[in-house]
Amino acid sequence: MVVLSDRDYRVLMEAGKLKIAPEPEDHDLQPASIEIRMGRETWITNFKLPTFDIGLLRRFGKRYFIKDGEDLTLYPGLVYYVKSLAEFEIPVPAKTEGRSSLGRLGVSVKAVNRSHKYIEANHKGPLWFVIEAHAFPVKIYPGTAICHLVLRDPTNMDIMPSAEVAAAYGRSFALYPASGDGPLEFGAVARGNALQLTLAEMELKRGVDRGRPFDIRAGADEGDYFESVDIGGEGVVMEAGRFYLAHARERVMVNNEVVGFLQQLDPESGILAHWEAGLFDPGFVGQPVLEMMQFGKANLLLFPGQEIGKLVFERLSRPSARGYGDFKGKAGKGKYYAQSGTVTSRIHME
Repeated sequence: MVVLSDRDYRVLMEAGKLKIAPEPEDHDLQPASIEIRMGRETWITNFKLPTFDIGLLRRFGKRYFIKDGEDLTLYPGLVYYVKSLAEFEIPVPAKTEGRSSLGRLGVSVKAVNRSHKYIEANHKGPLWFVIEAHAFPVKIYPGTAICHLVLRDPTNMDIMPSAEVAAAYGRSFALYPASGDGPLEFGAVARGNALQLTLAEMELKRGVDRGRPFDIRAGADEGDYFESVDIGGEGVVMEAGRFYLAHARERVMVNNEVVGFLQQLDPESGILAHWEAGLFDPGFVGQPVLEMMQFGKANLLLFPGQEIGKLVFERLSRPSARGYGDFKGKAGKGKYYAQSGTVTSRIHME
């Protein structure tokens, strides 16, 4: 599969083929995606609909229009159907990917078009999303960037095959030990056309609902919303339905020719690591933070060194003009550039 780079987004927008109204800001254009921002129209229900249908929302939901100066507080147990701020004309196939800054707060954002995260070519109109808080209440605002829109080349829709992954390892992307310079041996980390990630020995952070909403504009002390859970030599029990943050042993390097996506290692396990935000931008360097939940009814045992997820890669149409480390903000470079350990959300730095 070939994903379009930021250079091609600009070409399509300048040619009038990719239309976004209102026009995005320069910082919304990422190395291999463009950020989608939340609008004002929201429908709130206490259950998910089998299919997205405005008629069903009118029947079972409550419409809420967020006014200037107001926020939307996401409460666990409620379901929020949110309309995008912008209207789109998208000429090629696309998909949506969640944002790490919201995922680290236990907030999931899923597109609710006919093919879920996948958007068919020639889509016209707004996009709708279902948003849920899984750990504690979170206060968000109109204009908040809630996910990434990733455009794809319709002539090449295949994930990078095993032979190409092997040839590109060490140059386009690689896994490194937590400390040390040389990349890990390819044979030790390769799993078909993917690279495996393992759970680090350090502590987990478990989300705790103390009834106080996390305000994304203000931030908060980590201890107000997370508690530490040590991973001993015998492992730790992951409680079903609870939200956890952890990190991988390995460091990831991705250059500006490819983009990475973290996927479930074993769909049968029920555990989702990076269940919300699995995109690794071109130019990213650092230890992956894992947003984890067990959606089954049984608890699960986690232990250090356990295989926890796999990275697959897709080529960019051409090298991106900017890499993740080139973005400037309150954090200097990208908020999570060169991150180490279990780093909580830095959304307040935006």
